[in-house]
Amino acid sequence: MQMFDDEFVGGTIYSAVAPVTAEWLARVGDALDCAGTWRPTRGGGRDPGRSKVSSTSVALTEWFDSWITKRDGMWFYSDEKNEITGRIDAFAIDPSCSRRPLFQQIKFNAQETLFRDPNACNHYASTFAALCDASDAFLGWAAYTPMLRRSVENSMRLRQTKGAAPAKVAEDAHHLEYRLPDVRWLNYFGPSFIERYGPGIKGLGVRCDRTANGGAMVWATPTPFVFEEGATSFGDYPWKRPFYDALGAAFVSDDAVPGGRGEHVPSYADHLRHLSL
Repeated sequence: MQMFDDEFVGGTIYSAVAPVTAEWLARVGDALDCAGTWRPTRGGGRDPGRSKVSSTSVALTEWFDSWITKRDGMWFYSDEKNEITGRIDAFAIDPSCSRRPLFQQIKFNAQETLFRDPNACNHYASTFAALCDASDAFLGWAAYTPMLRRSVENSMRLRQTKGAAPAKVAEDAHHLEYRLPDVRWLNYFGPSFIERYGPGIKGLGVRCDRTANGGAMVWATPTPFVFEEGATSFGDYPWKRPFYDALGAAFVSDDAVPGGRGEHVPSYADHLRHLSL
């Protein structure tokens, strides 16, 4: 298990719920409050959050009333030692007023030092799944930061060698209608992905946890600490290959081919349709 100082496991969750409501934020807050010793103890509209928090759910509801109703906002949270940090980006405007799809975004990060506890992987994964469920997410992933950086480097390399189309998946939310950036340690697929790739997703990875909103969180590996310095392309990790085979062109890879919006992955309209079911 290769670990480095000052690195962390970073998670990102996307939800198509829009406009955001106080009730949605309260559910997300409840999921964070149930994180045990990893629950937020500080939060606020600036990074880092400075106000003490006894209930994340209550704090987020209060923040909605005083800040987010202006249009959109960010709420940062952490524990006392900054070993757990995160951010919630939320939009309170009507999605019909935006030229781009509006995705709410949640960041959930844990310092690598926490993972010296043998139960930490399960602790992180259970909280991450709870956040996906509470936010009614359509997509989420978590990985060790060296893996995330290498993935971005690989995408940039493809962009330079093959042009913009094959690698058109920056971490920006509006690119997620084209492809997914890469296979991560944890890969959460919401109901729209289950509808499209259900049989293929169920058999992937080393473990699959279902969520109440109809999604599935797939563990690609037992631990996030699988970074290899010599692995310089997407396909250098054999454990990624079953994902590429099962989901076809959904992921950016070395042999990626161009595709339009919604061709390789569910579209924004697909995510919205499942929210109304």
